[in-house]
Amino acid sequence: MLLCTLLGMPVEGLPDDAAQPLSIDADSVTYDDDPDGIIELLGNVKLQQGTLHITAERISATKRDDKLNRVLATGADDEPVRFQQQVDAEEPPARGRAQTIDYSIEQERAKLTGDAFLAVGQREYNGGTIVWDMKENRVDCQAGCQFTEHPPKPVD
Repeated sequence: MLLCTLLGMPVEGLPDDAAQPLSIDADSVTYDDDPDGIIELLGNVKLQQGTLHITAERISATKRDDKLNRVLATGADDEPVRFQQQVDAEEPPARGRAQTIDYSIEQERAKLTGDAFLAVGQREYNGGTIVWDMKENRVDCQAGCQFTEHPPKPVD
């Protein structure tokens, strides 16, 4: 999810997100056009496309055979990585924060590490490490995990 839209990969967000303009603000951007290259966004990174919003100190993405396979986002010492995206029109936006977020494209799995927080639907997770498996629709929370499930809001 996180950087897939940035590089033309399918995303689990709203269908219209991939068709929206991509906006990146960063102190520096390096794009290696090699099929096995690296993409680096450094310093005060702000990325927006459709409902996807990411802020980080650094985002590094690796490609294999010209396809994105891994995205690693790192926060600053005093500011974690933050993301938000409307995954389902009927649910609140998915949002999260952590010192690092490591996303495997092939596995559709995000690992949030370091004072991690993840909110998906009506559920919120806090812990040292959170693994969000989007393919299996599963969340594993470790290291001092706290879990909250909010009741659904009544339909008017």
